[in-house]
Amino acid sequence: MDVSIENDPSFAVAVVDLAAQETVLAEGDAMTSMSGNVSIDTRRLSSGSNESTMDKITGAVGQMLAGESFLVNHLTAQGAGAEVVLSPTLPGDVQQYRLAAGTDLGI
Repeated sequence: MDVSIENDPSFAVAVVDLAAQETVLAEGDAMTSMSGNVSIDTRRLSSGSNESTMDKITGAVGQMLAGESFLVNHLTAQGAGAEVVLSPTLPGDVQQYRLAAGTDLGI
């Protein structure tokens, strides 16, 4: 996966080049464009598969009240040369943060 930031700082987008079978996660309204060999699988963002039904409902309501999306797109390359372009909802800058495996980042 290779990420480059273009058109910064006012109308920045992240151009993500994916190798075959690589997946990038993005909020539903973040994808600006994609190449034809990218599949989309939309799932509910959850903190774990062992959540109770009440935990799932409470988490979804909390995310909605906070203005967060509780759906996330899994964008997967179905071959080499796949590209996804991601942008923020509002005009502004985009930053890239590289995280080690197993590391979380809350913003």
